[in-house]
Amino acid sequence: MISTAVRPECFSLVMERISPFLVAIKMCFRIWKFPLGTILAEKPLTFVSIETLTECVVFMISREDFEMWIAQDIHLLRLVVHKIAYKLYHSSHNRDARLFYPPTFLFLYYMLKFAPAHNIEKKGEIILQKTREGIREELGVTVKTINRTIAKLKEDGLIDSRKGKVVMSQEQYQMARPRSGITYRDVRKRMKKEIFEISGITCLAYEEKKPEYLIIQPINEPHAQMLARQVSFMINNTEKGFLLIAFLVKNWNHDLSPWSAPAVFGKESFGDSAEKTWSFIKEELIPEAVKRYKLENDGSRKPVLSVILGGYSLAGLFSLWSAYRQDISISAAAAMSPSVWFPGWLEYMKDKKIQVKNVYLSLGDREEKTRNEMMSRVGDCIRKMDEWYRKNEKIESVLEWNQGNHFQDVDVRCGKGFVWCMENLKCKS
Repeated sequence: MISTAVRPECFSLVMERISPFLVAIKMCFRIWKFPLGTILAEKPLTFVSIETLTECVVFMISREDFEMWIAQDIHLLRLVVHKIAYKLYHSSHNRDARLFYPPTFLFLYYMLKFAPAHNIEKKGEIILQKTREGIREELGVTVKTINRTIAKLKEDGLIDSRKGKVVMSQEQYQMARPRSGITYRDVRKRMKKEIFEISGITCLAYEEKKPEYLIIQPINEPHAQMLARQVSFMINNTEKGFLLIAFLVKNWNHDLSPWSAPAVFGKESFGDSAEKTWSFIKEELIPEAVKRYKLENDGSRKPVLSVILGGYSLAGLFSLWSAYRQDISISAAAAMSPSVWFPGWLEYMKDKKIQVKNVYLSLGDREEKTRNEMMSRVGDCIRKMDEWYRKNEKIESVLEWNQGNHFQDVDVRCGKGFVWCMENLKCKS
């Protein structure tokens, strides 16, 4: 191993007269884990680990000399900027992929790239030697999520485990290839994403070229971050075309509550502005969707598509409440982990006549296991709703139980609800 320090005023001469050194410098940039970003950001320290598989020659340059060098040599500065831009481009692409896809897809896609690179065709099987922490660093998801994903893929017969390591046979590799889902590029090609505002309310839209259904979904900021993953799940689980428009609710407890109610957790009580939110959907959002995406065929402001309204938690309750309105403009309601414990809700729904054709209900199997006395009623309430719909309403409905508590797999649960509605609702067009 050779270490060396070179003064910056010598670099131009060295690079002109000794071309092999220039080649070596360029090669270093290809494999370098030097803290380029740290220096340009004027940060004091960074830590890196470099592991080589063969004997290498190492060039060492002090930080002071390197800073002087890039300040005086435009060619080196361009090389440094190119290196950083390349890393940023790929890290941004990988981050978007993590937002867009569910963990099962990410892990399976990772294994399908790993297997051929390690000669699964010749060996008959491959063993992923990485620890869970190592996989977490590669995929950008939590260790807990990785463990759940591995358990799910084992249950599906796509991988095995041996002494804590993930194992994939050649047969499993062949099974997994067609099940890896739609590629990231295919999804981006299939869906057009758009962000716009209506009366100061931010809307996020995912549109297919020939949608059959218009899906409307009230969301909050955390759900907005996982909306792309929800859309990815929907695409991978239905052939139906759809236009999804989600809108950000400014005051969750106030804008989605059908009537006032005291606080259940914390100090924030529930308002009574569901009526205003419904008016926004009916009088502004739907007409804007019809105009923007050319959904009408008779010159009216009404969509030719079947409309599905759905949401999670209190947005699920709001969707159910909207399904009882006489001025209905929706065909199905999807209520994922809805707040049906809400005071007075069961009495309200039994006193009214539901106006939609299809209702989807779901709940996590641990949601009712809470110390909060009011919220612990959610399991009994949703069972009573399911029984009431089956016996007293002429609609198609389902109650699906998911694993986990209220905050688990929100994107997947919402995706499942909308997929069920599309698969069981006859489209207008």
